[in-house]
Amino acid sequence: NDTTFIDLTNMIFTLITMQDHKEYTSFTALTHEAYKMIESFMKNHSLLFIRSLEPTLVIKMIETTLLGLLTENENKGSCCNALKDLITNIYSYRNKLKSNIEALLNVEGTIFMQILKTLLTTVIYEEHKIIWVFQKPLFPTIVINGKENYEAVKQEILQNEPNDELRSKIQEELNLL
Repeated sequence: NDTTFIDLTNMIFTLITMQDHKEYTSFTALTHEAYKMIESFMKNHSLLFIRSLEPTLVIKMIETTLLGLLTENENKGSCCNALKDLITNIYSYRNKLKSNIEALLNVEGTIFMQILKTLLTTVIYEEHKIIWVFQKPLFPTIVINGKENYEAVKQEILQNEPNDELRSKIQEELNLL
């Protein structure tokens, strides 16, 4: 019945998500520690995260983690691990978390598709020294989205590619997934 940990978590995540991301990431050490904390929390407490925090805050934290993937920093591994743990636990406990997942989707119906699109476009278009870390959350995100949503995201990516030769190559590779 003690809600201290949940209240503290709520306060910390609220503070993180209130900040302007561009300004926030200018503090390298602070950003690094925040993403490491998010990674650790998702690894150890992602079920608590989904069950106890307001859906809007959960969505903001997911969006903050996605921004971490898109920002030039050394925190991509932490962001990928956090997403992997969160998505894997949501999928593994989907029956127990059904009402929580529905609440998330009521706030942001396409959040899992956004995660998938961000991961796929990053893997396809960006050059990273640590591209392999993006594969960690990719498979569970494809699974949680299901075939229909995966196909929709795939088609969106292909439609946005103006180069016919590159589009064909991307389609070939995405069909292998």
